[in-house]
Amino acid sequence: MAAVRIGPKHQVTIPKEVFEALGLEAGDFLDAKAEGGRIVLIPKRLAAKAYAATGQADLAIDTLRSLVRLNPTDTNARLQLASLLATKSPADAMQHLD
Repeated sequence: MAAVRIGPKHQVTIPKEVFEALGLEAGDFLDAKAEGGRIVLIPKRLAAKAYAATGQADLAIDTLRSLVRLNPTDTNARLQLASLLATKSPADAMQHLD
């Protein structure tokens, strides 16, 4: 088990071995909770990441945009939309924001 230090802004660096073993990428989201005197970080498997991997990103973006319009406070849909748009080029992302 690797030791990590908590930075001044409560930040920690995930050791490379753990990062790679879990298939994490910069920008991924983690759920954090205290459990039994430990800090537990659980990777969020966003549906957006799966859609991007299957080439159905455009369909997912349109669906998530509709969900956000129907319920602007839906944090999960907003996070997934942001994650999916981040996989697109800036020009393609702007096309979906019209």
